[in-house]
Amino acid sequence: MRSDHPLCRFARPPTVTVSLLAAASAAGCGLASEPPAVVIPVETSAAGLRAHATDLGYEVEIDELRVAMRDIQFTVGGEEHDFADRPADLAKPREERDHEPAYHPGHAVGGEVMGELPGDFIADLSSDGGSLGDATLIAADYDGADFEFRLAHAEDEGVEDDDPLVGYSVYVKGRAERDGDSYPFDARLDMEGAGLEGIPFDVTVDEEAPAALALEIAADAAGLSLLDNVAFASIEAGDDETLQIRPGSGAHDRLVTNLGRHEHYAFRAR
Repeated sequence: MRSDHPLCRFARPPTVTVSLLAAASAAGCGLASEPPAVVIPVETSAAGLRAHATDLGYEVEIDELRVAMRDIQFTVGGEEHDFADRPADLAKPREERDHEPAYHPGHAVGGEVMGELPGDFIADLSSDGGSLGDATLIAADYDGADFEFRLAHAEDEGVEDDDPLVGYSVYVKGRAERDGDSYPFDARLDMEGAGLEGIPFDVTVDEEAPAALALEIAADAAGLSLLDNVAFASIEAGDDETLQIRPGSGAHDRLVTNLGRHEHYAFRAR
């Protein structure tokens, strides 16, 4: 990912991977026994994708949204960010707030990794029940989760050579409408290497663990839309009248910024 990419500010710093066994030992220091490790399936949810309005007055529906990602981590004891703690931010113009990485509603960022699902995944967030694998979590009260965006490859499970996600991190297909005009769009985003931290994950894991954990993305959250600041009427359409949103365009960079906000994501117990 190039240094001037709009998501460079979200990129993770180098980290040292610590085994969950070591984490369990640390968490259990001074206790008679270590907290148990629990294996929980992780799947996708489409519950957050709904028709909604953007800040520019477009009514938007998302038909397909898939993400190429890797290395899901579940965390405990992250730092809280809340609008109430930073009232001056609310007075700033929206276009300024959009480019500040600290513009978050109140949930945890960072924290100690106590659970993980390592590996490469293709998450179809427009589909319910797609399996991402089995995560291992140490018994604890969790408050956050992280993952990293990557590029999809034809060798990925469920991906073909002609899949529109190949070579990109996110594929979004849908349509926007305003003043009686319809704008079908096809967006392919490069977010390779960007880390998404502080995804809400307010779940207690113990011997009575959830049956599954579901990753979902909200089309609109905290007053923000995934399609905010995108002027569909000004985007050039392809031969089939579909708007082509690709790297190098302003619409692409605005979508990258929007998809890089962790308030749009959540892991929920099922």
